[in-house]
Amino acid sequence: LRLLMRRSFPEETRVERWTVVAADEEGAEIEYATIADDGSVEEQPSVSRSTWTELRDHASFPAAYSTREWVSRSTALGDFEGWLYTVAKPDAATVQEFFFVPTLPGAPVQMHILEGEEIIFELEQTARLRPDTE
Repeated sequence: LRLLMRRSFPEETRVERWTVVAADEEGAEIEYATIADDGSVEEQPSVSRSTWTELRDHASFPAAYSTREWVSRSTALGDFEGWLYTVAKPDAATVQEFFFVPTLPGAPVQMHILEGEEIIFELEQTARLRPDTE
């Protein structure tokens, strides 16, 4: 599986390509590459190995500070219904939102970090591809 992810901060936006290059009983190796506007790879991709438990725990949120609701959202991949997790500690200045679509397993389709009403960070899937069909 290959995901194209748009990572946005107030000062910059970049596209990253995440590719599962190997998987076994214990986990997976994922290659990360930054993609230039012309579609080329900007620098040497890096490969990181994670266990399945580590990958699952990325979507583990503290129950005391989290809510979950079924919502409809427009995304770069289209309009979907799915689970919106909102994580907000009472004393924190930021709120984190994670939108997961059950028919698109894996990473959240959208993630936002907000300070007040302002999005200070956004990660959004823009494409889901099988490398052997590109």
